[in-house]
Amino acid sequence: MSFVRSPWTWLFFEVVILLAIVAGILPHSAVYIFAGSIAFLLFFLPLEQALVLFLASAPIAPALPLLGFESFAAWRIWILTLFIAWFIKDRPKVLVLPKLTSFEWIAISLGIPVVLSLLVAEDPTAGLRKLLFIVNILLLYPVIRSLAQRSAAYVKAILRGLFGAVIIVFGVALIQYIIVQFASLFEFWHGWSGGFIPLFYGEKLGRVLSESNTWFSYYPDAPPTLRLFSIFPDSHSFALFSIFILVGVWWIGFQQRISRLLAFLLAIVSSLGIFLSGSRGTWIAALVPFTIVTFLGVVDLRNRFPLKKYPPISIILGMIVFFSFLLFISPVGFLLFLSLPEHFFIWVGILFLFLCAGFLFFQILTHHKITSLIQKAVHIPPRAEAVFITAASLWLLFFLMFPLASFLISNTRGAGVLTQDEAVAFERARTIFDISEVSNRSRIQIWLASLESIKQNPLLGVGFGNYGVVLNQPVDASRRGASAHNLYLDIATEAGFFAGLLALAFFLDLFVYALQKGLFLPAFLVAWVAIYNLVDVVLLNDRVFIVFIVFVAILATYRFPTHGYQAPRIS
Repeated sequence: MSFVRSPWTWLFFEVVILLAIVAGILPHSAVYIFAGSIAFLLFFLPLEQALVLFLASAPIAPALPLLGFESFAAWRIWILTLFIAWFIKDRPKVLVLPKLTSFEWIAISLGIPVVLSLLVAEDPTAGLRKLLFIVNILLLYPVIRSLAQRSAAYVKAILRGLFGAVIIVFGVALIQYIIVQFASLFEFWHGWSGGFIPLFYGEKLGRVLSESNTWFSYYPDAPPTLRLFSIFPDSHSFALFSIFILVGVWWIGFQQRISRLLAFLLAIVSSLGIFLSGSRGTWIAALVPFTIVTFLGVVDLRNRFPLKKYPPISIILGMIVFFSFLLFISPVGFLLFLSLPEHFFIWVGILFLFLCAGFLFFQILTHHKITSLIQKAVHIPPRAEAVFITAASLWLLFFLMFPLASFLISNTRGAGVLTQDEAVAFERARTIFDISEVSNRSRIQIWLASLESIKQNPLLGVGFGNYGVVLNQPVDASRRGASAHNLYLDIATEAGFFAGLLALAFFLDLFVYALQKGLFLPAFLVAWVAIYNLVDVVLLNDRVFIVFIVFVAILATYRFPTHGYQAPRIS
């Protein structure tokens, strides 16, 4: 009986059924029975097991041609079912309203301009459809928040469900890598867009991705390579999912919620996933939390290595901080990367100047008054855990994976030689900037167009879900992926300048909240995601957004014990 009630049993059957549909053994209409069966289980299983089943099943939720929407995702029904089951089974506790955090109030406030923007939208139906999509996912938030706050058993169930999702997502990515060892990229491209994509995202997106996509990296003097994207429709979504898993498993691993060996292995896989996705925006965004880690490390080591007693160590630390700022934060870094390899003697000549400047920078940065001022500015507890060792080891592991990832990428060119027709198809795909945009607009051009739109429509924007209007395209271009390539600009153009500010304020407040709780690894994750939002909007991909909602809900009700582990402290 326990075997029948186990969510892992049903997850196994899910995978088998979906593979049978892709192989043509079962008709596509079987997805209705499949989705209905999972909804039935979510309602009648105990909440703990229902959580595991939903979170593990979410990545492989099929698309249901339902209610006029050929891409209606099954997870929408599952979340609604889980929400109703939670409300009915825990009604006395549900009716007790929790104390909301400041970032939760900001999120609620963001909904006001979003709803009002529908009044000025060219196509209110498109905006309402997008709003219902987001609200549908947000129904998961009170469920996770309430249950995670109640007991550690529910937190464990959430982690087990996410672990199942991780196995599926990275397992599919591994399958993609293996396939291109035996098939050409052209065969892989059309096989995946014609088989798997319609099952999970609908026939329309399958046709779009059969023309062009973000699945390949192109080089002037070499054949294209595959950018892993797993179960997602694009490689950027897979990269962002991998970021959540990378930092998440490291965090809970050092809290001893899972074995550190498992955390280490999953961190390696996640790091490789980020690099093999070919999403350069995620790589660049990682430099900001890396710089924050460097600063925290200097602050922590200042007390253990006084300047007067250990001048060599102080100089080294100063150089690290200075170069981190110079290369990763300031615009000078870009110029240095371009010029220094060809001007080796100049590099040697200015090294001494950098050494002296780094030493002075270290003295200023680690001055007790400066440190105290920074702590007071964000209200960090004086004895908060800096977790420098865990954070530094995470970034070291991440960057050490780059050489291995480079080797693996070199083996993703597919098997066989491209025919002339296949080469033309790849060239056509390369010249299309985005799968949803007709013209080859650069990101800068799109950002400028977005800023001009905000200037013309500062109060309520062009209407939620109507971004296509900004680019003088049909409104439904937004459904096919047309965006500002910047989450904050995207929200500001659709719902007004104030809405964009609220979106920025949400991530800033979430970052400060994590710091105030002494949760530095989650704070680094928030910073990483917030910076990446400057160049993309894939956080709103349904599978990624579900993981983000779970992360925020757990963060809002944080109760992980340290189990005696004591990281270095800021003093």
